[in-house]
Amino acid sequence: MKEQITKIVSNSAKQTQEIGHQLGLKLKGNETIALSGELGAGKTHLVKGLVSGLGIEANVVSPTFVLQRVYKKGNKILNHFDAYRISADEFANLGVLDWIGESVNVVEWGEIVRDVLPTDTIWITMTVLDENKREILIKTDEEHSYLPN
Repeated sequence: MKEQITKIVSNSAKQTQEIGHQLGLKLKGNETIALSGELGAGKTHLVKGLVSGLGIEANVVSPTFVLQRVYKKGNKILNHFDAYRISADEFANLGVLDWIGESVNVVEWGEIVRDVLPTDTIWITMTVLDENKREILIKTDEEHSYLPN
């Protein structure tokens, strides 16, 4: 399957949230999204946008110390995972994979658990360019059109 890659430059946290919002509007509700980027790259800001794009009102915070946060409205669910402190085996053993296909699943530090994520995972890599500017690379397969406008 051919891969689509879209490169976007965000100039602020607000713009990163808007990019996430636009992506969230296109989600069907059963996707897995892996986020990659150094500390402070804006991963949680992007998730805030994803949550709002799904129509969920919530105070989105990083799941760093709890491993998972769940945001829900009606039948729309976004699971926000943080894999920074665990291995792929530990991630799988927590039952995380039971959510695959049942909700939107966003995994920060997705590269750590790459081996247990579905093959159709949407990969988003965030790179710090300067204090406010971020490069956002979105990789998905050609069958999906989740790329923001």
